[in-house]
Amino acid sequence: MENKDLSLVHCIFFVYNTFAQYTDGEFKQSEANTITSFMSRWLNNDKKQLEEIVNETVEWTEKNVESHKQAIEYMASMIEFINSHEDFDIYKKEHFLLDIRCIARADGEFHETEKTWHDVVAKQLDLPIRISKSSINEIENKSIQVNKRKPMGFKMSWQK
Repeated sequence: MENKDLSLVHCIFFVYNTFAQYTDGEFKQSEANTITSFMSRWLNNDKKQLEEIVNETVEWTEKNVESHKQAIEYMASMIEFINSHEDFDIYKKEHFLLDIRCIARADGEFHETEKTWHDVVAKQLDLPIRISKSSINEIENKSIQVNKRKPMGFKMSWQK
């Protein structure tokens, strides 16, 4: 996957998966099922393509993500890529953010940490949607901490 162009759906899956695994420290089957359902929708129910995207992204993650912090930094970089993608309009951004909330709720709990990360994602997408108890300054600071463009082993759009 190192020479493969970064696709929008690879990024979407990485963000969903990383959000589910790292924001509350647990990854449950209910979250995996929810992610699969949402990815199927993004891929027009193409099961073969879904399997390819998942396998490629998981393989890339295993080779390139060495820590919790790095996973979150890559997630932020991918959200930046998603936000700048010409096909990702305001409606898709809001749907993506709704998916994030649903993934967080899939395990039966919506932790404050997940709500804060939701707000960071919303800020990166330029959506004025906040659900956490965190202040605007706290969201801004967390966003600044992770919002640094990092090379990820994908051929990025700005490298063409």
